[in-house]
Amino acid sequence: MALRISHQFFEAPPCDEIALAAQAREHLTDLSSPPTEAEILELSQRSSVDLATRVFFEGIMQSRHGAFLRELNAYPRDKVKHRSNRVKVLVLPGMFYREHPEVGADGGLAMEIARRFGFDAQRVELNSTGSVTVNSQILRDRLALETQADIWLLSLSKGSSDARHCLQHHPINERIKGWINVAGIYKGAPMADRKLATPLRRMAYRLLCALLGIDYGALTEMRTTHPFWQQVNWPPRLEMIHIVPVPLSCHFQGKLRSRHRRLLHRGPNDGFVPLSDVLSLPGHIYPIWGSDHFLRTPELSPLLYQLFNYIAHQSSSMKGEPHEPLYQDDHRPTGAVGFGAG
Repeated sequence: MALRISHQFFEAPPCDEIALAAQAREHLTDLSSPPTEAEILELSQRSSVDLATRVFFEGIMQSRHGAFLRELNAYPRDKVKHRSNRVKVLVLPGMFYREHPEVGADGGLAMEIARRFGFDAQRVELNSTGSVTVNSQILRDRLALETQADIWLLSLSKGSSDARHCLQHHPINERIKGWINVAGIYKGAPMADRKLATPLRRMAYRLLCALLGIDYGALTEMRTTHPFWQQVNWPPRLEMIHIVPVPLSCHFQGKLRSRHRRLLHRGPNDGFVPLSDVLSLPGHIYPIWGSDHFLRTPELSPLLYQLFNYIAHQSSSMKGEPHEPLYQDDHRPTGAVGFGAG
């Protein structure tokens, strides 16, 4: 009898994504545009999480966000076409970015590419294990000193929680033009809910945080029920771009497989947050098909080139500098990066 290796390498085998996309488009005829959080969850529970995931993706593509997707995809994804020395990009890193630089939550890739466009790109040195309150104050103090003409925030993972709190609870420098939210945790983390669900667990995690030198508030403030994430006030005239990874079950591997399973009661998710959390945020949604929360996808660099070409073009336009027409490529399909079947 053949020996069976017990280790499970992936969450699921590959599926027919072409057929799945067609099935999803059929379901969309009876849903909102884009589908609501309740509709996505109901479909996930009634049918399958993978079908609900593709319906979420197709719904974004067919909704009002589609026009922005087409506009952004008109910019080059492999070269610097527009430059600007008026732009400053402040990167807000994710949690444990100092302890685990291999994850990429320090924003090093984004800063490297941004500097090719003539941008002044700098990391805001947030507390890598700090609470939202602490890091929001660090960001507020930093923004108070900034004098660059066009400031853009670019946040990753938990850095998006810090960015959201600052934007909603502190006076905002009027030079801030926009916020790029990359794989953000922006409405709390269900993982924090689970860890703090009982008095015994709260006691255990308070002790663990003390032993590891982690701010216990970094955990308690990330509960999805925390008042921070119930705020609806946003600064006016601030452009927001939300980059959302959209993975199927078969796209997960490693430790995120178990996190994905624990979140299935909330519907499609990237291993950290439900995908539908983004639907309540103002701004543009840009989905990246086939990637989990860590965004280990070859489409990430091309997307950053498109985003920074877009920002540089905007900046030069506002200054009145001459600029060339938008790049067009009739042979490349419009839509979100890596969108597969369409």
